[in-house]
Amino acid sequence: MNYINEQLQYVFYSDKKAKLVAGDGCYVLKICGRDVPPKKISVGERNVLGLCYFFAKLFSNKKKEDRYKEEVLLIIDDPISSFDYGNRLGVMSLLRYQFNNIKNGNSNSRILVMTHDLRSLVVFISRSRNLLIQLRLMVYVEICFLFWLCSFCYLLFRHKKHSLNL
Repeated sequence: MNYINEQLQYVFYSDKKAKLVAGDGCYVLKICGRDVPPKKISVGERNVLGLCYFFAKLFSNKKKEDRYKEEVLLIIDDPISSFDYGNRLGVMSLLRYQFNNIKNGNSNSRILVMTHDLRSLVVFISRSRNLLIQLRLMVYVEICFLFWLCSFCYLLFRHKKHSLNL
């Protein structure tokens, strides 16, 4: 739970915006200090929690100093397109933090991010130049290729959908 809360701070730039606390046999999400029932959590907040939980599970049962030592292949599909602008920046901040630690922890680790959101991709790349240089530019090529491939498949599907009148 502490690790997820640390990750939430990267996304929301505050430890007061969103926080998990222990409840009676469950976790309670607090938004701006107020308990939020699961049905009232926005889709964006759910996605942020899911991403934080993903990283928490990836590094569970590891000491803090050993979290990033193992070689990993990390594949993330469209982690930023479902957020509003403010939360996109926060999620990009979390991803930069995690990607940087993964690559610094084991230079053989590979990170593959797939997206169809060109605007977010450009913002991520422009704010991550040092990280991309450190990741040996290959990640940039992979990201651009996957962006092109996803866009091509989307356009192909859209064209077929219209030509079949679906």
